[in-house]
Amino acid sequence: GFGQLDLTYTNDFFITNNQFGIINTGTYGFPAFGIQATNTSNGTYASNFVWQNNIGGNFVSCKYDRILAGNRFENSQKEGVIFNNCINGIFEGNWLNNNGILTTNTYNHMRWQACNRCTIANNQGFDWSGGTNTQKYGCSLESNCLNMIIKGNSFAPSPNGYATAAWLFDATMPSTTNATDGALRFSSGNTIAAATT
Repeated sequence: GFGQLDLTYTNDFFITNNQFGIINTGTYGFPAFGIQATNTSNGTYASNFVWQNNIGGNFVSCKYDRILAGNRFENSQKEGVIFNNCINGIFEGNWLNNNGILTTNTYNHMRWQACNRCTIANNQGFDWSGGTNTQKYGCSLESNCLNMIIKGNSFAPSPNGYATAAWLFDATMPSTTNATDGALRFSSGNTIAAATT
């Protein structure tokens, strides 16, 4: 269950210009996480290459962390990055490629759960596999995410982008607490439940 980089209760740190990946997966398998961070605060991640892990990055109960400036999260068997119960975090200017390799239409580039006051800005998502390992969503916001700021993100369109859609906004998200730059395009499914915005 460990990552290649594991941080717990770590504060005021800088992780820059590293590679967290593995070449020989046939012999050693996939590491559980490229980066595993729990209860960190005021950290900065910049220009890291996180590749060929089960999950690229897993951030749990982190506060004020900045994941900036050209980190690459790619070739993950499952999600590229997961954020769970994070507060005041910034995920900006990152590159996500070919995540969700294990099972088509199941995993996402980014997954946000129960996060509050986080910014998701100017990130790029691609899939160069021709759709053979297509992510389900480019970014999913789930489980009561609140006060999120979402702007300037770009995700490659289908057929080699996302099996379902570039974005998922879960029905548990209050519509009045989140802000975007007006650049979101999406279409609903066949039915929308009553009292759902």
